[in-house]
Amino acid sequence: MSYSVTLMRMLDVLEPGLKEVLWAILDEIEQHREASVTKNEFNELKEIVREIGKTTHELVEAQRRTELRIEGLTKAQERTDQKMEELTDAQKRTEQKVEGLSEAMERLAKAQERTEGRMAELADAQKRTDQKVEGLSGAMERLAKAQERTEVRMEGLAKAQERTEIKMEELTEAQKQTEKEIAKLSGSVRGTRGQVGGLAKSMAYALENEAFRKLPDLMRTRFSLDVREKLVRTFIGGEEINVFAKARQNGDEVLLVGEAVLRLDDRSKMGQLEKNMAAVRKEFDWAV
Repeated sequence: MSYSVTLMRMLDVLEPGLKEVLWAILDEIEQHREASVTKNEFNELKEIVREIGKTTHELVEAQRRTELRIEGLTKAQERTDQKMEELTDAQKRTEQKVEGLSEAMERLAKAQERTEGRMAELADAQKRTDQKVEGLSGAMERLAKAQERTEVRMEGLAKAQERTEIKMEELTEAQKQTEKEIAKLSGSVRGTRGQVGGLAKSMAYALENEAFRKLPDLMRTRFSLDVREKLVRTFIGGEEINVFAKARQNGDEVLLVGEAVLRLDDRSKMGQLEKNMAAVRKEFDWAV
């Protein structure tokens, strides 16, 4: 039994089961041919073999396309498996989120219960508010009437204010006249003060002169001071000395330093007297 190389190559690419069937058919044909084959039958057999070759070729092409489709389906299946894994992970995350949502829903339900309780409290508070508003309505009516009375009084006050403003203008004019009179009086007072100041200075000098005349005897009688020189006014060490003189007391040389004042309650004169004494000690090198 011999077959063409082309036929054998075509049969080799077939699946084992299909390949065995075709080999069995070819063996059966070969056996019948050896038994009795006429020319016509041989031609018919050749035609059958040709058709089988064509069919085998078509089967090979179909097999190849099938394999390509299977390969595409395999890749598609791989992509599907990958997506299924992604969907599985997504499903897990979704389940976790759903669990979180369940907890949130429970908290929301409890919050809703609290809200309903608060709403009930607000409803009661609203009822009390309505009652208070009714009371306020009455109070507003009374307030409106009081406002009307206030407006009437305000009109009266406005008229009184107008009269007051007129009087204030009159008082302003009178004040201006008074200020003019006071200005005149101030001028007179300043003149009087000048005259009194001059008179006071004249009196002070007169009193000092009288004191200068009486002091030596008073010093001798009361303090055993013998004034050797005339009492004088002078400047020593830049300080004005109202009363200054040299004297003796119990055989000792002394210096008289005094301050003439009109009022004995002027404490600043005592400070001035201390300065005068310090100036005299320094000038005369007089140790105490």
